Amino acid sequence: MWLLPDEVHIQKPFTRYVVYLLIIILMIHLIGWLEIKWAGVTWLEYWRNEQFFMIGSTSAYPAAVIHMVVNLLTKKGIHFRVTSKQTAADTNDKFSDLYVMRWVPMLIPTVVVLIFNIGAIGVALGKTVVYIGVWTVAQKRHAALGLLFNIWIMFLLYPFLLAIMGRWAKRPIIRVVLLPVVFLLVALLYVGVHILLASGFLS
Repeated sequence: MWLLPDEVHIQKPFTRYVVYLLIIILMIHLIGWLEIKWAGVTWLEYWRNEQFFMIGSTSAYPAAVIHMVVNLLTKKGIHFRVTSKQTAADTNDKFSDLYVMRWVPMLIPTVVVLIFNIGAIGVALGKTVVYIGVWTVAQKRHAALGLLFNIWIMFLLYPFLLAIMGRWAKRPIIRVVLLPVVFLLVALLYVGVHILLASGFLS
């Protein structure tokens, strides 16, 4: 919603559809709660499972579908490896025996989702600066819910972000500083473009 320049009008959902959607969401959370209760897992483990599902649903699952389709049509599947053994690791590094992440086409959708959410959060901050004085209460509420959704997706993709950062992810200063700086730069870019459009400079 944040990356679109204008409002998008869609048909208002029917009351029965909204109720049905809420029931489905509540049932999913109830099933998750029962799984935690019966399996004896912790909430942290359940949260990590949610992160794994989000990352897999944007990378491994579509790749598996493509693999089955290609195998059905050509009798040959697609082969790839996401990790490889480190060859030049520091002997003092406690992670030296772990595998490093390799770039494969399967990771592109997840990277795209990550980039769009980073851009969306930055644009949200820029729109807040520009429109905070003219937004109605309902618009502010919708904006807050949209921003909360983007932040939620960012938290789910956080392990993937650490993986693609590689060794840089071991430095907390990179994680703490880099993302806020990117958000700020996108927000400043949006505000600057808005000022240029309002002044007629780009028209």
